[in-house]
Formats: sequence, C-alpha cells, structure tokens
Amino acid sequence: MRSSFLEFNIAASGLFASQTALNIVSNNISNANTAGYSKQVVKQQATMPLSSSNGSGMVGTGTEVLGIEQIRDLYLDTKYWSQNSKLGETGVKNEMLTKIQMLFNEPSDYGINTTLNNFFNSLEDLSKDTSDESYYSSVKEAAMSLVSFFNETSNSLTAYQDELNGEVKIKVDQINSIASQIKSLNEQIYKFEVDGSTANDLRDQRALLVDDLSKIVDVEVEEVEINSNLKNGVYNATDKSKSDKHYVVKINGQILVNHFDANELEVAPRKYKSNPEDTKGLYNIKWDTGLPLNTQGLGGELKACLDLRDGNNGNIFTGGVGSVDLINKRVTVGSISRADIQNEGILRIGSKDMEYSSYTYDETTNQITFQLLDTTGIIVGDNVSIGSENDYKGIPHYINKLNKFVRTFASAFNEGTYSDGTKIDGLTGNVGGYSADGSTGNYIFTYNKTGKGTFTDYNDITAANFSLSKEFIDNSRVIATSTKADSGESDNEIINQFLTIKDNGSLFKEGKVLDFVASIIGEMAVDAKYSENYQDIQTSIVNTITNQRLSTSGVDLNEEMTSMVRYQSAYNAAARMITVIDEIYDTTINNMGARG
Repeated sequence: MRSSFLEFNIAASGLFASQTALNIVSNNISNANTAGYSKQVVKQQATMPLSSSNGSGMVGTGTEVLGIEQIRDLYLDTKYWSQNSKLGETGVKNEMLTKIQMLFNEPSDYGINTTLNNFFNSLEDLSKDTSDESYYSSVKEAAMSLVSFFNETSNSLTAYQDELNGEVKIKVDQINSIASQIKSLNEQIYKFEVDGSTANDLRDQRALLVDDLSKIVDVEVEEVEINSNLKNGVYNATDKSKSDKHYVVKINGQILVNHFDANELEVAPRKYKSNPEDTKGLYNIKWDTGLPLNTQGLGGELKACLDLRDGNNGNIFTGGVGSVDLINKRVTVGSISRADIQNEGILRIGSKDMEYSSYTYDETTNQITFQLLDTTGIIVGDNVSIGSENDYKGIPHYINKLNKFVRTFASAFNEGTYSDGTKIDGLTGNVGGYSADGSTGNYIFTYNKTGKGTFTDYNDITAANFSLSKEFIDNSRVIATSTKADSGESDNEIINQFLTIKDNGSLFKEGKVLDFVASIIGEMAVDAKYSENYQDIQTSIVNTITNQRLSTSGVDLNEEMTSMVRYQSAYNAAARMITVIDEIYDTTINNMGARG
C-alpha cells in the first residue's frame, strides 16, 4: 500500500544516497596520495516501485545504496606482481655484478692486467742482467703484488657471498613478516565481510603487502570459494552473505598463506659446502614443516641472492662409480669433471645422498676414492655428483675462474707443466732449474709459504691462499736462471722461458694468459650490461603497468571534484524537494478550506 508520505521517503532516500556518495568522494580525496589505495564508488539502484493508485503503471519509490565498491583490476594486479618479481631480481643482480666488476678494476693502473704485465716486465728486466740484485727484488715485489691481487679479490668475493647469505635470511624474515600480516588482515576482512559487506580499505592494505612480497619472490594469489553450495549453484551468486572465500597466497607453487594459516620459512646453515668455493655456513631454506623450499624457477630478490651466492655455471663435480669396496666402505669414481672438491661432504650416488669423510685423488688415473659412512645399495655405473647445478654465473663461478688461473699459473711457473700435469715444451720450471747460487728444487708460488717439497696436488691452491714460498720471500735469488748447476750469474735461459708463459696460447682453453683474464672480465662485463639493460626494460614495464593500475584504481582529483559537485547538486535538489513537499503538505493540510 502506498504511504501517504511517499514523496518524503523518495526525497529522503536521494538525500541519504547523495550524502553517502559525498562521504566516499571525501574519502577518495583524502587518500589521493595513499600508497595502494583504490578509488571507491557508491553502488546504488532504484528501489522497488509500487503500483499506481489507478492500477496502470508503476510509481518509483526512490533509491538505495547497495554497497561501496573499490575499483580494482585483478588482471593488472597479477601482471604487476609478475613483472615486479623480475624487476626485484634484476635490480639485486645489477647492483652486485657492478660491485664484482669493480674488484677487477679494469681498465686502470692497478687492475689485473697491469699487475700481470708488471710481473712479466720485471722478469724481462731480470733477463737482461741476472747478476743485478735490484732486479731480483723487483721480481719479488711484482710477484707479491700479483699474489695480493688474487688474495684480495678472492676474499672480497667471499665477503660478498657472506653478504648475500645474510640477505637471504633478511628476505626470508621479510616473507614471514608479510605472510603474518596478510594472515591477520584475512581474519579482519573475513570478520567484516561475513554479512556480505566489502572491507575495501583492508583489502587495499592486503594487496599492498602482496605488492611488497612480489618484489622479494614470485607470487600467485587467488580467492577460493569454499562454500560448495554456492560453487554448485544451490545459492545465487549474488548472495554474498553465504560466500566463504579463502585468500590463498603461493610462492613458486607452494602455499605461504591459506586464509587464517601462514606457513613460515626457516634458514639452516649447511653442514657441508655445496661448492668447493663456498664459504662456510651458507643457508638452506626450508618450510617450518621440514620440507625444502622449491627454488627451481624462483623469482624476485630472493632468487637473485641465491643465484649470485650459489651460481656455479653448472660446474659441479660429476662422475660414475667405477668400483665399490663394501668391506672398507670405499667407492672409486671415474670420469670425474673436476678434482678440486671439499674434504668432506655429501655425495649423490644414484638417487641417494651419502656422506663421505675423506677422499684420495689419483692424478694418473684421474679417479677419486671416497671414504663413505655407508656403501649400502651402491652399484658400479651409478652416477655421482656433489652439490646442485645453478647455471647462473655467480660468485662460486668467478672464484673458480680465479682458482683455475692461479693453479695453472703456479704449475707452469714451478713445474713447467700444464694443469693436467703434462710437460710444456720449452719450459723447465723453477723446480727443475738452478738459481745463480747453484740451488735447485725451489718453488716460487705455493699456498702455505713453507718452501720447496710441499706440493702433492696443485688443486690445493686457491686464489685465497695463493702465496709466495717462504724461501723466495726470504731470498729472491732462489728464482732459477739456468738448466745447469754451474752456469753462474750470466745465464738467463730459464728466465727467458718464464717470459714465454705470457704468450703461451695452449695454457688455457681461452688462449694466452691475458686472454684468460680478458675472458673473465668480458664475462663479467656482458653479464653486468645484460643485467643493467634488463633492469631498464623491467623498470619501464613495471612503470607502464603501474600507470595502468593508477588509471583504473587511482584517485583523479579532477574527477572527484566533478563528482563532488554532482552529488552536492543532487543533495541540494533532494533537500529542496523535501522543502517543496513540506510546503505542499502544509498548504494541503493547514490552509485548504481555512477561510469560510
């Protein structure tokens, strides 16, 4: 039945709807510069009409506010999260590769090329007069500079690896903190939305947290409807009060937040090194359930830290089981990819991980025999590996390059041999030569400063422990000059042989000494430039998506001012309508027929 004061109700509904809309406009304007805020709009519709008094047509009954909606595009959010993860990854890589590149200080007067050239120039000066004491001192000083360069560079790379390891823990802590905040917001949002309302501001806060999370690690977000009746169509999809949506956040396919539950990540120091070049105590990441975090295909800043920290360019130890000694718990591995491995660690044999406590390397057969704690189930032919392949050229890769250089250089200079032990034509080596005072068997480059007779394996030399022998430091004249014991100070045969090391094109597969150095610097420059360019591209992509999000969800002050004027006019019109209706009723009730 139509109310006698229907006109008042209609006008009042317009008044209240306009007032609500003005409140929303005010809120939008206040949050125009709030990070993550999405523009809100009033959703209203005409109320149910009534039949007219004469039965023909319908009479409107006003308007009602159905709700307050936020303008947000999930597609753009998803695009942003995906690209922001790539931006986070390339940003960290670009920064760290630039720092690594600076270690080699090229081109400069103090870089690796200058240091090597100074050493060979000092040898060339000595070759002109092997009786001049000052030339021997110059060789020793140049050799000390060369050794120091590799020591300092390797130590700096190790320090960077420690720094990245600390960053891994920081990123894990940040992920856990964000997950906890999302979980808390899920609880609040669920409480506010149980009656079908929408907690817009809380949803914005949650989405902003996902924005932050996406830079650290790649994320997947979905709201899963749990109410089976709603999913199966028993309830109408518009009946929001019956909806039971759970907000789920995944990282790399594994659940981080599931509605009111948040899984935590943990870091645990490795018992054994993954790469021989690693520093001790690098972290593995696992869930609080004990399951490891799936790092294959991981993205974001966390991936960058792991790639730079662990990247070995796929150069891990591999081989095949040649024989098994079940009684003594030893396994001999042949067809090995490298012999410079850690003294103890984990062997993956077939599909099993087995600990080894020591090993011996047979240079003649190029086989390694491992002492295991258990040999159960091992069969001849099983594949063997140590560590995990990471194709990125990270710190282990560059330390390995430096190690390879100093081992090859020391072997050539000391023994006159290639890294595999074969003799270099025309190069005697310092150990096989005689110094001006008739002494022989002297090492120049070593790793423990204890003098001659200390070497069993050049794989023990690293860029970090590369040093000059104690004998050479104490007496620079132990450098060999001749292949004969009684040649005296005038002979420079072996010094001239040393000079050929610099231009020996077969010493490294990359070519000459300086070619090998150039390959390291070139690799680094290419990787750094690629990272820089990729960062620029990703920055542009993310900025483009950000602008698209702002054009959709952001607050346009001009637009809000227009809306404010529109709603203000509607409010004023509704208020005026109430006044007019009041005057009509006053005239009708109080004044009609008042004069007799």
